[in-house]
Amino acid sequence: MKNLILRILKEQLEGVGENPLSEKEVRMFKYVNKLKPTLKTQKEFFDLFKTLMKMVGRPESDYRFYYEVYTANYRPEGDYENLNKRDFVHYRSFKQRRTPNNSAYEYSAAKLPFRGSNLEGFWDINENNDWYYVVTSYDWYPIYLFINNQWYRVSNSYSSSTAKHLSGANPMRRMTYDPNIKDNIISVTPDEIKAIRNGRPMETIKANRVRDFMSNDGRNILTIPTRMISIGWGNDKKKVKFTVTDIKEKNGKIHFNIRIDKAGTVEGTNRMVVNPEGYVVPSPFSEDIENGIKQRLLMDYSDNLKEDNTEFKFQHPQK
Repeated sequence: MKNLILRILKEQLEGVGENPLSEKEVRMFKYVNKLKPTLKTQKEFFDLFKTLMKMVGRPESDYRFYYEVYTANYRPEGDYENLNKRDFVHYRSFKQRRTPNNSAYEYSAAKLPFRGSNLEGFWDINENNDWYYVVTSYDWYPIYLFINNQWYRVSNSYSSSTAKHLSGANPMRRMTYDPNIKDNIISVTPDEIKAIRNGRPMETIKANRVRDFMSNDGRNILTIPTRMISIGWGNDKKKVKFTVTDIKEKNGKIHFNIRIDKAGTVEGTNRMVVNPEGYVVPSPFSEDIENGIKQRLLMDYSDNLKEDNTEFKFQHPQK
């Protein structure tokens, strides 16, 4: 029943008539037709499509996707310009291919349906009639999601087996930066990836991060605001003691006021050595201290704190 509903929705959303292939894709498939008699193995087809990806303005990692589309829509006469959306075998409707988990990334990178061991990728539609491609672990736990031209990755694997699934199905495993994909991949929590899958706008997700932090972690930080942390390593290792004096929400961002109580280099057995004359602000030393505090807070509260929703104001020690 689910497949029937998806087919009906597919016809409603995509209609008929216009060729689903671009002019460049039509030319590429015609060219492959000419070379087809000389290609004896699947690997030879793969190698050819890898060299042709620049022709259609796609990254090399999309070679598997185009190979599968070409194979499903092969026309012996090469008249790919005559395809219409009703004749076209859409990649969203491809049957799942069996694959070892450690090769699942070849399918996820191409957004092709696959099934591994307790790991699968498939296309579906949410209540907003948005198509999305999702990779799930153990039939229910979404770990990768592609929707509205954006990839998302779950930030918490929960178990070693799901962590292996994340590695095996990583769509960016062979992918260099692709200008056609926004920000490459965004890390989100398990609850967030489910909400995005169901059609929740990213703007709402971001607003919830600020609200949740201010309601929970923000309050807890202010109850024990003073911390001592180490920054860097080796000869550049530093230590800093700092106090979070205030946390406020303003214009959708979380604003931290931080007082640096003391800071210095590290010598011997992790002992802080404070320069009695203080340090110059700004300077490489003070910048390292500020960046170290910022990155530690972003890491410790990574579910809600992000580069785009935080502002930091520092008060340094006086000489």
